[in-house]
Amino acid sequence: MRPRPAIARRHEGQCEALAFAEREFGYRTVLLDGNEHLPVADKSFDVIFCSSVIEHITGPKDEAVALFKRDGRRFSELAFDYQKRFAEEIRRAGHAYFVQAPNRASWGVPRN
Repeated sequence: MRPRPAIARRHEGQCEALAFAEREFGYRTVLLDGNEHLPVADKSFDVIFCSSVIEHITGPKDEAVALFKRDGRRFSELAFDYQKRFAEEIRRAGHAYFVQAPNRASWGVPRN
C-alpha cells in the first residue's frame, strides 16, 4: 500500500496524534515550519482537504501573540494576509481543494 500523504501544521501536543495517523492509517506527515510554504511541487495532490485549519494560520506564534496583545486590529490584518498566502499555497499544491472554517456566528454560542 502506498503511503497516504498528509501535511500537518506544527502545533503543540500534536506529535502523538501524527504518530497514530502514520501507524494506523499509513499517513506520511510533514510538519510545517511556520512560513506557510507547503514543501511540495505544484499540483502534488489530487485533493486537499483543509478543515478548521486556516483560521489558525496567523504567522509565527510568538510574534502573533505579542502583536495581538499590543494591537488587535493590526494582528487581524496580518493574520488575514498569512491566511490568504496559505490559501494560495493550497491552490498551488492541489488539483482540487476543500477549505472549511468555522462560522464566526457560532463561536461561543451554547449548544443545547
